[in-house]
Amino acid sequence: RLGARETWITMTEYALLVALLIGFGIAGYGYELLMLWIVPWFVGMYFMQIFFAWFPHHDHGETGRYRDTRIALFPGGDMLFIFQNLHLIHHMLPAVPFYRYRAVFDALRPTLEAKGARIEGFWPYSKPSAR
Repeated sequence: RLGARETWITMTEYALLVALLIGFGIAGYGYELLMLWIVPWFVGMYFMQIFFAWFPHHDHGETGRYRDTRIALFPGGDMLFIFQNLHLIHHMLPAVPFYRYRAVFDALRPTLEAKGARIEGFWPYSKPSAR
């Protein structure tokens, strides 16, 4: 819960944002505002939710240290998903920065395989392909 000062700051910033948006609309820049800010924001949030929340955890059917999420190995996955295809590393070692997930995964892979971690391809339960 936010304290009084943080609540005041948050509400002031929100009021300024709303005033800015209304000001752009009144000034005749409503279309530009919609096309250059609002639509891209919604598209970006949609893709972020899919690729950083849903995809690493899909199929959401299992729980356990090695089964809460998965490793999805497919060509270009590290770059395309900003290493979130190696999301199990985040769950197991949250202090590891995302750009180190590949090195940590490579080092831990024998242990992860021995413990039954989900190491799959792009689709859940598919055979992993090479990097």
